[in-house]
Order: sequence, then C-alpha cells, then structure tokens
Amino acid sequence: MIKNLIIVSLRNIKRNKGFTILNILGLTLAISISMLALIKVSAEFSFEKGYADYERIYRINQDLFVSDQHMEAAVTPGAMGHAIVETYPEVELCTRIEKGNATIRYADKEFNLENLVKADSTFFSMFNVEIIRSSNDFPISSADNIALSSSTAKKIFGEDNPIGQRFILNGIHSVVVTAIYADLPKRSHLKADAVVNILKHSQSTGIDSWFDSGIFTYLKLAPQANVSLLEEKVNDFMEEKTIEIREKMGWVSTFSLMPIAMIRLHSHRIGDSGGGSIGSIIALILVTLIVVSLAVVNYTNLSVALAGRRAHEVGMRKISGSSRRTIVIQYLCESIIVSNIAFVISLPIAEVSLAPFSELTGMPLTYGVFENLDVTLGFLLFAIVLGIIAGFYPAFILSSFNPLKVIRKGNSKHRSKTFFRNALIVAQFAAGLTLIIVTMIVFQQRQFLLGQKMGFDKYNTIVISTRNIDETISLESLKNELKDISGVKYVSLTASNPPQDFSASNYTPEDSPGDATMIIPRLVGDCNLAKSLGVELVAGRDFECNSSADSLSILINQTLAKRMGWENPIGKRIWKDKNEGDDPFVVIGVVEDFHFESMHTPIKPIIIQLSTLYATNFIVRLEPANHFETIDAIRSEWKELFDGKELNYSFVSDNYNQLYQSEEGMSKGFILLTVIAIFIACLGLVGLAAYNTSQRTREIGVRKVMGANTFSLLRMLWWNFIRLIGISTLIAWPIAYFLVKDWLNNFAYRVDISPWVFIISAAIGVILALASVATITYSAVRQNPAKSLKWE
Repeated sequence: MIKNLIIVSLRNIKRNKGFTILNILGLTLAISISMLALIKVSAEFSFEKGYADYERIYRINQDLFVSDQHMEAAVTPGAMGHAIVETYPEVELCTRIEKGNATIRYADKEFNLENLVKADSTFFSMFNVEIIRSSNDFPISSADNIALSSSTAKKIFGEDNPIGQRFILNGIHSVVVTAIYADLPKRSHLKADAVVNILKHSQSTGIDSWFDSGIFTYLKLAPQANVSLLEEKVNDFMEEKTIEIREKMGWVSTFSLMPIAMIRLHSHRIGDSGGGSIGSIIALILVTLIVVSLAVVNYTNLSVALAGRRAHEVGMRKISGSSRRTIVIQYLCESIIVSNIAFVISLPIAEVSLAPFSELTGMPLTYGVFENLDVTLGFLLFAIVLGIIAGFYPAFILSSFNPLKVIRKGNSKHRSKTFFRNALIVAQFAAGLTLIIVTMIVFQQRQFLLGQKMGFDKYNTIVISTRNIDETISLESLKNELKDISGVKYVSLTASNPPQDFSASNYTPEDSPGDATMIIPRLVGDCNLAKSLGVELVAGRDFECNSSADSLSILINQTLAKRMGWENPIGKRIWKDKNEGDDPFVVIGVVEDFHFESMHTPIKPIIIQLSTLYATNFIVRLEPANHFETIDAIRSEWKELFDGKELNYSFVSDNYNQLYQSEEGMSKGFILLTVIAIFIACLGLVGLAAYNTSQRTREIGVRKVMGANTFSLLRMLWWNFIRLIGISTLIAWPIAYFLVKDWLNNFAYRVDISPWVFIISAAIGVILALASVATITYSAVRQNPAKSLKWE
C-alpha cells in the first residue's frame, strides 16, 4: 500500500509540475530560513552551558535607589561575596571578578590582551576550568603570577613551554606564567585571555568595601539551595552590614541572584558588556513563523485552487471503494513528499548560507549535516510536520467531494472556496506588508541612532591607549609631543574611553532638600578634556591649565543644572562626602548636554572633574580634514618614541556605533526575512494568477472577439489582486503601527512614525503584486482568440 501511495503521489506531482515547483520553492525557502533561525536561537540559549554545574552558578546583581534615581547594576561591593560564603552553608563558593585589558611585552614583541580577568583563586574551581599545565596548586596566589589561556599562550610562545616564563604586563608589572588553562567556552559572557590575582592587581576602590561597587560577584550554590530564601537572607545580611552607611548617604540597595544562563539574553545592567536580547530572539522566531506560515498558505491555496482539476479523480476513487481516510492519506503523502524534497534542497542551502548569516547576526554559527545528525533528524521531522500541516486542509477539502456530483456536474463545492483562497491571499500580503513597515522603521531608527548629533565631536576624535607605555615615560611630555603634530587640534589625558569607563559616585549638591545625595556619573581627565571631546561651553568658563586653584573646580552639564533648579549654576557647590567635612567642588562652567551613553536612555546629569589618576588614554581631537594622514603622522611619531611599538587607537564614533549592534543585526535580519516573505507571497500570486488565467482563457477570447482591448482585459484580471492588496493594507497598517510603537518605546530618542512609511508600503505591495502576475496575464490577453475558442 505504501508503495502504491508513493507511486500515485509522484505521478500527481509530475502531472502538475509548474505548481509543484512553486510549492517546493516556497517550502525550501521556509525550511532553509527556519533551519538558520533555529541554529541561531539554539546558540543563544546555549550560553554558559559549557560550564559544569552552570545551573548552580549565580551572579549577584544590585538595584540601587538614591532619591528618585534607580540604577540597575551587575556590580556589587567587593566585601560581600566571601562574607556570604562564610555565613550561609548553602553557598559553596564565591569568586570576585574585575574585567580589563592589557598589553604584554615578551622577547621584543608586544601583544594585546582584550580580556584580562582579575579574579580570586577560586575562579578555576567556580567555572571548573581545566588546568592544562601548572607549576603549583594555586596558579594566581601571588602578585607576580599569571595564568594564560591555551590560545593566548600559543600566540605568545608558540609551541614552547610557557610555564616559568616572565614578561612585562602593561609596561609595569613583571609577571611569571604559572598555569595554562583550556579556553573558556565561546558561548559565555565571560572572556578570559589571562587571569591574575584580583587582590594584587585590582584598581577598584570597592575590592574590600561594603559600599563602593565595582566588582562582579559569583556564587556557586549547593544542589538543594533555595534561591528565593537565600536572596532574602543576603538582603537582610547586607542591610545589617551597611545600615550606618545607608543612613548617612541616604541610599537603599537590593540584591538579587541571577542564573548565569540568563545573563546573555536578560541582563543589560551597568557593567554588562552587552549581548543578545530576548526581544530580538522573540522577533526572529515570530518573523520566521510568518515566513513558514506564508509557505504553508501558498501550498494550501494552490492545492485548493487545483481541487477542481482533481475532483473527477476523487469521485472515481470513491466509486471504486476508496474511503475518505484513504484519500486523506494519499494527499498527505503527496504534501510530505513535496516537503521532504524541499528539505533535501534546504540542507546545502542552509550550510552555504550559515557563514553570511553568522556575519549578519554577529555570532559564529556552525552546523554539519552529519556531524549533528540529531539536529538534522530534528529538521527532517520539522519538514514532515510542515508537510502534514500544509497538506491537511487540501486533503480535507478533496476528500469531502460527493462522487456523483463531481462526475455529473463538476465541483460546484470547489467554486464556493474562492472566498477562502482570497482570505489566504489577504493574510499573506498583510503579513508581508507588516514586515515591510517594521523593517523600514527599524532601518530608520538605526540610521537615526548612527546619525544623531551626540553633543560632542565623535567623528573627529580618537582614543589612544597608553597601557603599553613604560611607567617611566612622562605622559605629560608625550601629550605635548602629540599636540605638536600637524592636524592635531587638542589632546587630553583621561581615565575614560567614551562611551566606556564612566564612573559614578554619590554627591550632595548645594540646595539639595534635606542634603539628599545623588548618584552622578563623572568624566575625569586633564584641563583639555572638554575641548578634546568638542563639548560646547554654554555658561561660565573652562578649566585653566596653569591654575592650581582649579583642583576643586568642576564642569556640569545642563541636565544637572535643570535637575537642581539652578538658574545660575556658576559658584554652586557639590560635596563628595559632606558629612565627613570634605571641601566641596565648585561649579565654574556648564557644558551643553551630550550623550555619554547609548540613546536607549535619556541624558543623565554628569560632572567633568580634573583628575589624571589611573589615566590610561589620550583623547585626541583631529582637524576635520585628512584624518588618516594625521593618524599616520601620530603612528610614525609613536614608533619613533617607543622603539617600533604599534599605535593602539580607535575612533570614538566606532565605539559608539558598537552600542547599536543589536539594532544593526535586527535591521539586516528583518530586511532579509522581509524579502524572503514577500518573495514567497509573490510565488503564491504567480501560481494563482496562472490558475485563474487558465480558467478564464475562453472568457478572454470571447471578450477579445467582442472588441475588448489589451488594457481593459489586464484591468479586469488585475483588479481582483489590487482589491485584495487594498484589504491587506487596511489590516497591516494598524498591526504594524502598534508593533513599531511598542519597539520604539525602548529608546529615549527615536524617530517619528511617518505616514509616508505606510503609504510607501502599500505602493510596494501593489507594484510587487502586479509585477508577479504581469507576465502571465499579459501573455494570456495577447494570445490569439482563435486558439482559445477553436473547440467551442
């Protein structure tokens, strides 16, 4: 029986080759996109699962409330972690981590480490990191110890044994390699090219503090630990430990435990370096489902349209004794064969498309048909289910025909299904038009973010790292050397690297009700910092470089002045620790508001303060013309001063653009999926246009004989499609409007939703619909009526 089902199915597929090709093409695109999307989603949800006992590892997050401010942070006071381990038996282990970067000088060569981790010695136990080689049981117990990842060791030492080798870290510290460890999983929020002891190398003021927060704290819990109860205990514990500080500073903080497996998609807190977004994943899944649904609708629509051709076949089968169940199985078998043909074609397409798709989404993805046989079998099952879904309704319709009626009169019941087919076309194009509108808005928002004025000169400003400079070099002298290079406008020494490395502290501004404190971010550097960034001064004066009187002077932005209600901010005082009797900072100038964070959030108050402590960067503002000539001159000077060392620099504009990688990937992804969705919808129109035109061939011939011209015939054939696109537009517009409005609410600064976007989408829909059916309908109306009427 199975053999007979397959043979009959293949005959029917061959008999309707044109429509079969359209169905296979639509299903192939849908399955290929689904495979890519599922590989991407699977990769996103696999983060951190490469660690043993990952489900027992949690990071402590902090929510800080000061006055009317609420800050969500991934960092905590450094003293709390180990105290919690000692206090609560359900906590097995604690590791504190501070992230950074570094340069290594070894054998007259220099290497950049993008990810230097400063951690407790429990780091390797916490994440069950494999130690490949080690000179002792405690690899980072001393200040001069460093552990290297396997790939970093190979990059620096090649095939030589690195254990016991010494090199210079950050141009200052002489360190010895005590361990080589296996590279951390690629799908992890933690990146570690090397690990050093946090107690010996930390630059955070909060390493042993119960108040200052700058440390990532991880806990490994016992298998049966109650997480909710432990959270309550931790908050009670921290309230007890910090009660005096809270009362003095006027702040409240709460702590929560986040499973590390949730960090990638669910955490965008202060301190997080970015990652995925659960919203983007949901959007990808939804759009993929739309694409699959369009392919299913196409199959259903074309199959129902062809039901008239097969009505007599069904009638003869029923008269010959076939049951309805047998007929349903026959047509489901056909749809499953079609979907499996599409699946086989999809495998190489998905494999070839994976590399560009990885680049598009910003995540390395891999898939081998045979290497991941369980995944391939899963996709095969998906294709079979897709075939059953696509073929179920046509099978139900065909198997319901009355054999006597269809043989005697044709399929009158089939003709009543025109409304159903039209409804499917409307649904298809409503989904396609919705995607067009959403894609246009996402693209506009991305362009808006990239092109928006930031309030400072990000395009002409570069940041040069000084981490690879020997500590004996005078940074002030180097600054003067750079300033004398042609094309350099201003140079400033700073500890910041916009939009990174902004610190924040508690301050008490003058006139603050009840001496309430505020958390205010600060940007620190020398007297040329505002000029180097291109920040405009709107009141007061800038720092005077040769004046020691400005040591307690600060600049503030307009938002801080407005927040405090200061009509004349010049001369106002701001205390760092007012209760301790510290001298206040005095406001000497107000700068125009500028975006020092991403535009997802509104501009916050900010202080610009004189300090070059821990300065690790030069901010260099260039003349607008000939950037690369100037940079080449800086590079040459740098190599001459530092024995051929490479210049490590980046444009501030590039640093800011990285904040919108999620929007960029989303924009490109939506464009790709929208094109595919519209293409599949147009395939359906092509098939239906071919069928409808074939059904009206004699009518067209009669009309031509009666004097109808080409334009009137085209209008007759096109009108139904235009009418359906119009209905689709009315459905798509409100759906798209609410979708993009909800998405744009994630941004403090966003584009306006223009009515032109909706009008253009409707025009695109009409043009695509007519372009899809134009060739078929034009050929039909140009045909000689003698051919279509010769048998009448």
